Amino acid sequence: MSNISISPLDEEYIEGVYFICTKCFSIPWSKESIKNELSNNLFSNYLGAFIEDKLVGFIGMWAIVNEGEITNIAVLPEYQNKGVGAKLLKKLIKLSQDKKLENLYLEVRFSNLSAQSLYRKFGFKTYGLRKCYYSDNKENAILMSKCLLG
Repeated sequence: MSNISISPLDEEYIEGVYFICTKCFSIPWSKESIKNELSNNLFSNYLGAFIEDKLVGFIGMWAIVNEGEITNIAVLPEYQNKGVGAKLLKKLIKLSQDKKLENLYLEVRFSNLSAQSLYRKFGFKTYGLRKCYYSDNKENAILMSKCLLG
């Protein structure tokens, strides 16, 4: 999809981010958690994917010192597998490089093979496992990282 635009998110988008969370996650973040993330200008960095002014996806990261932790990425089901997630991830990697971060980290469900494939496409490598990480079903989390140096 060529008509995807990526822009920073702020508190104006709490409802839109919450709606996406309810459609994408078995345990969606609360509106209060989303508000805290979108209003935290010290560490949080959130980007939204828009198609014709409609928020269809988002990605978030905490940047602390020289490292970034991807907190969440979600795309509405009807827009998945159309390049939205890739565009969000590419823009977040660029933002991370602009911030002079050295590494990006994330956790992903063991069963989420499509997300793992996307991350690998962008150079993320598996470095570990968190057993029983997800509280809804005790699923393991795969730990992945990407070095931004060089």
